[in-house]
Formats: sequence, structure tokens, C-alpha cells
Amino acid sequence: MPPCAAQPWLGGYDFFRTHEGYGVYSVLGDQRDQIRAIVSAFTTGEVWSIDTYWLEAYKVDNERLTIPNEEGSFRSALVGYGKFLQSLDVNPPFVWTAGMENLEGRFLYPSAPPGRMRIHTGPVGKGVTDVVSDSGLYFLGDSPGQTLKPFFAKLYNSCGVRRENWQDET
Repeated sequence: MPPCAAQPWLGGYDFFRTHEGYGVYSVLGDQRDQIRAIVSAFTTGEVWSIDTYWLEAYKVDNERLTIPNEEGSFRSALVGYGKFLQSLDVNPPFVWTAGMENLEGRFLYPSAPPGRMRIHTGPVGKGVTDVVSDSGLYFLGDSPGQTLKPFFAKLYNSCGVRRENWQDET
């Protein structure tokens, strides 16, 4: 059960256990004193995942701050955490909350539709709010794109960008 958007190439994983549950975290290479992503599974049946790496990593020329395009990671995490909870006999529906912070002034670079590429590589919007979040219900087998659609619609709206329907299916 890896953290939401963490990748093994970021420096590997380590584990922890407390009286409240257990978790997995990743660090970045030689920066072993800085946790970049973490997921915690609590004895209450909750799963929390936080990733701080992408906000720092998503920069253009180490200058222009961008909004991480990690929709696939959010979807994969939703499905994976749902399966994990079900393996512990925690039954759906699962309540999810998704959010991003530190967005004000960051630029949005949405992906291109499947089979296409973006000719204009510049940003299409800019964040005007600092925090975007939403929550809802998830049943295993539901489309993760459709389930998380309210969150991503709010994210795009906060940048003044219209979200296309195909973006919730990929």
C-alpha cells in the first residue's frame, strides 16, 4: 500500500507502526530526514495519504510553480485503498476526501486527450485559491474518474479552466 503519488525511484519506502495503526512512507534519495509521501492505515478503518513531493517537483525552469497533474495517482490510490480496506473486512461505501493546497498562483497544464498531443505547451489557467478539496462516497467497481470528478472539477474551476468529460474517463 504505497503513498498516493509516491514512486519507488524517489528513494524507496520504509514502514512504521504505532498503537493507532501502521504506515508506509518514502524519502527522497539522500534526504533521509525529509518524508515526501506517507500513507497511514488506522485501526479505525481510515486510510490517510499525504504527498508533499509533487508540489516541489512541479516547476518549470525551477521558477514557474505548476499544479501537479497527478489525476492517475489519485485514481489508483482510491481503488487501491478501497481494495485494501475490503481485505480487512471494512465494507463500502468508503468516504473519500481529496485535496491540494498551496495552489494560489500556480499554473495549470492539463493533459491532452488520449491519442493527441498538446501543441501549445503553456499553461491554460492559474490558481486563484490556496486550497481545493472535496469528498464523496466510493464503492469498489465504481469508476474512479467519475468518483473523483467533483474534486477535479473544483480544481479546474479554481484556475478558470473548463474540464472536459474525457478527463474523467482516462
